[in-house]
Amino acid sequence: MKKSLAILAVFFALSISAGAENGFMFVRTLRGNAEISAQNAKLKTGDVAVAKNAEISVKDGGFASVALSNYSSCMVLSGKVSIGNFGQEKVQTASLPLHSEMASSNIEFAIEEGEAVFARGEFRPASSFKIKTKFGTIEPVGNNIKIKIGGSTLSACAYDAAIRYSKPDSDEQEYIPIGYELVCSIENGKLKTEKKQTSISQKAKLKSDASSASDAFKNTEFYCDKNGKISARRIAFKEFFIRMRDPIR
Repeated sequence: MKKSLAILAVFFALSISAGAENGFMFVRTLRGNAEISAQNAKLKTGDVAVAKNAEISVKDGGFASVALSNYSSCMVLSGKVSIGNFGQEKVQTASLPLHSEMASSNIEFAIEEGEAVFARGEFRPASSFKIKTKFGTIEPVGNNIKIKIGGSTLSACAYDAAIRYSKPDSDEQEYIPIGYELVCSIENGKLKTEKKQTSISQKAKLKSDASSASDAFKNTEFYCDKNGKISARRIAFKEFFIRMRDPIR
């Protein structure tokens, strides 16, 4: 039975990569000293582009956020984030009430330095969502994760969600449970990792950051015109109008 499941998992992974479409991104926000480029072009707020090999750079108090066509998003507070591979079985061009994927996807980010928050909706079992760093690869088990890298240290934590972590050049994964953050440091050329319990103030900030990042994909709709061109636009869901009418909720 285990062998059959392993074969099935490999089949799903191959089927995504073999017939994958390029995933798209929508530039939600560019503020201050922030820049996004993709496909050898500099993008502005409201632009849509193939996300593969895109770069998001933020300096000196700037801010940038993008929504992606698999119900996910990235909010960069500082530093540089790039998107490597991003393939989908089918680019999602319809909104679902539960903000869940219609087809499987594989996406891979990389963060060199700085701080970023990643969020996603309900993913399909065959999908993967990875963030590469010099300290190793990080995967959110839930729907959000915040990563901060400064020099020889990294911290990664999520609001009400767990994390999977693997060291560089290793497939062995370590599980970081809910309520803990992953802390990595390089001391005398050696990688050191530990789990630390998140504080109440950290949890409050994580909740706020995760909500802001999630809004980027929840309030974005990708659509396909009659000529097959992928476009995107900001939308406002019913919950937005409820909050405007009744701010206490």
